[in-house]
Amino acid sequence: MATQAEIASFTAHKLGIASLSFSPDGQILASGSVDQTIKLWQVETQTAIATLAGHTQGVGAIAFSPDGNTLASGSIDQTIRLWGVATKVEIAAISTPHWQTSAIAFAPDGQTIGGCDESGIIRLWQICSSLN
Repeated sequence: MATQAEIASFTAHKLGIASLSFSPDGQILASGSVDQTIKLWQVETQTAIATLAGHTQGVGAIAFSPDGNTLASGSIDQTIRLWGVATKVEIAAISTPHWQTSAIAFAPDGQTIGGCDESGIIRLWQICSSLN
């Protein structure tokens, strides 16, 4: 029988964490928080390498693009934001009026992003290929 043992612990957000996503290569872990920030962590060293701030309310959903170059974050503030992982800056924002993103995902080709909320509606956006 396999055993489960904690192998790491990451602490830096001021409030609760609502979402997690590993980069495709497993080297970076992103955490989205009620404190309105996203933290990027170097998994091997368990070190915070960046704090991304731009949402005006809690971050409830995050996802890496398939190539690992872009991170998407969805928030209660009715936006989906796209971040350059290497540059650690916001590269685009998608307005999602009248709904709050509760889940987010990239299509395998990295050109489409999907988001949904608690209303039961899934929305898709085509994103510019120059972003990732």
